[in-house]
Amino acid sequence: AQVLTLITSDQTFGVTAGPQQHADLDVLRAIETRRYLLRSGATGPSEVVSADGTVEAVLRLDRRGVLQRVVPLLSGQTLFVRWGDWFPALCTGLAVFAAGAALRQKPAKPEARTR
Repeated sequence: AQVLTLITSDQTFGVTAGPQQHADLDVLRAIETRRYLLRSGATGPSEVVSADGTVEAVLRLDRRGVLQRVVPLLSGQTLFVRWGDWFPALCTGLAVFAAGAALRQKPAKPEARTR
């Protein structure tokens, strides 16, 4: 993809923090992929997020309007696009390995005290 688009309806959340939390997570998608993200919310927020995660334009919750922006179509692949969730999987594997190694070690014998 050269640009990401997201059409959403967070109406069930009303005017709670839910819609904004979803919009905040969309910033991560833009950064992960190094693509512009155009978010259109039925009840808001609607946003234009740059490839570096900067929110360039926003239409807040329960506001009517139109956002217009010319965005570049980008190419290339980030490590996340190419490899996916390899880092969390690697960390999980290392943690399982470390836990297994710790369980296999014999407990140290207490040293005898002399007076």
